[in-house]
Amino acid sequence: MPSGLVRTAPEDLPELTEFLLSAFHASPDAPFLRPAMMQWKYFAPRPDWPGSRSYAMRSEGRIFAHGCVAPVAFRPRPAEGTPSLVTGMRVIDWAGGRQVPAAGVRIMRELAGLADTVLAIGGSPDAVRVFPKIGFRHCGDVAVFARVVRPWRQFRSDPYPRGWKAPLRLARNTLFSLTPLPVAPAGWTSQAVKAFDHCICPALEFTAASFTATARSPALLNYLLGCPGAAFSGFLLHQGDRLRGYFLLCHVAGQTRIAEVRVDSEDAADWQAAYALATRQAAADPDTCEILAVASIRPVTESLRRHGYRFRRHDPIFLLDPQRRLAGVPDLNLDLLVGDEAYLHVPAYPFET
Repeated sequence: MPSGLVRTAPEDLPELTEFLLSAFHASPDAPFLRPAMMQWKYFAPRPDWPGSRSYAMRSEGRIFAHGCVAPVAFRPRPAEGTPSLVTGMRVIDWAGGRQVPAAGVRIMRELAGLADTVLAIGGSPDAVRVFPKIGFRHCGDVAVFARVVRPWRQFRSDPYPRGWKAPLRLARNTLFSLTPLPVAPAGWTSQAVKAFDHCICPALEFTAASFTATARSPALLNYLLGCPGAAFSGFLLHQGDRLRGYFLLCHVAGQTRIAEVRVDSEDAADWQAAYALATRQAAADPDTCEILAVASIRPVTESLRRHGYRFRRHDPIFLLDPQRRLAGVPDLNLDLLVGDEAYLHVPAYPFET
């Protein structure tokens, strides 16, 4: 008889690894299944979720479904009848075995009861077909952008077998890379930090009328900086003597990702200044072949297009919100930190362009 939802513990990692290897048809050396990575994702203390974030269901003593909670809380602009904080999650490492029918759907339904909302972005064709059938609604798209920085290095280091298309891709990416790097307006600067502290709280508490931000804290950002599977780095944004926000970069296998940018403003010019600094900082790393970024609100989309990024695709956003906590709020400002896209990578296919 299948059991209900249970939290896994560090001692369950060998069994859990075996299950995920089979469910995802993954290689034993897949980065997302490395012990240090699983320990950090599932069990390392995180300020927005107490205890283990890895959940499983069992049948006859064996795991038949798994999901890891990646917490995502939203801070809508205060208004009458609107809660100050709406809890939510992405479910990562989501898998169901074949021994129990609809195992993946079953565990998703169980996990949905742990928060106000559940968010899903993109996914496999099967997942995209399933989401509307279990109550998710399509509520927008995330646009994926990339900018080529070092096309020759990218050409030489790309392991993907492209055959006769490889030189054509090199020529195209060389052309893309000729766009000059953006320059931030006078007075705007960035400062590298090893950890975040309370000084960024005013920027974190900013709420906008035109978009809905995710909740952040210095402790959460510092948890992300400690990711063992990718090289995160944090930066403060200043305009003159005034702290305006921050950004996080993540370097993975020749690609630097703009994991998150946060500015205490709705002005498009301020967002463009912030993304100019983030872009130049990412490009300054000599190992960066390509910069990746995503956008779900207009100021970010406009900034990336203005700064020479190329649109790659749209990933649909699905939201499960049974109590309608986010009904009527402005567009969700989603980035690579919402889930595992900031650090997840497939070694055989490291580049977007």
